[in-house]
Amino acid sequence: MDITKEQRSAEMEAICAKMGLALSMLHGIEEQFAQAWLFGVNDKTKRKHKDVNELRAKRDQMTFGALIAAMKEKWSLDPTLEEFLDDFLEERNTFVHRLTSIEGFGMARKKDRERLERRVDIFLDMTFEAHRIFSVALNASIEFSRDYIQREKGIEIESPLSEKQHRDIGEFMSLVEIRRKPEA
Repeated sequence: MDITKEQRSAEMEAICAKMGLALSMLHGIEEQFAQAWLFGVNDKTKRKHKDVNELRAKRDQMTFGALIAAMKEKWSLDPTLEEFLDDFLEERNTFVHRLTSIEGFGMARKKDRERLERRVDIFLDMTFEAHRIFSVALNASIEFSRDYIQREKGIEIESPLSEKQHRDIGEFMSLVEIRRKPEA
């Protein structure tokens, strides 16, 4: 059955809208992750840079993959979380760099549009989950920074996070553990 030009156009618009939503969410995820990294850097990393602007500039040069690698280096992750991060990174890179150029995922043929839309739907599901994870990671980093300032500087700072956000941090922390240097 042939579809009309209007039907084809509507299908393409729907796919593009989903791709736009995924890309917009991806920008938010990457910013949350980058901010979490900035809050969570250790003293050694801070000393390498003369000020926070230099530190932020360094962070801005890091790819999303480099941020994930840094997280995996500093944290021991639950295998399920680590697998999700690896899969998300792979799908993110495919989505951002080459999705519509992969054979069978174009816009020209109806069969390809259907495959593309299914792939985008799967990526959107992953993106919603990643958004939740990186939002909690950012909140955890904010709390670590607050705790550090209170401990090191003796300044009392009220937590800006809600009770639910604190529960989410507890759930997140059950999946990660800071890698400690072995005792000499």
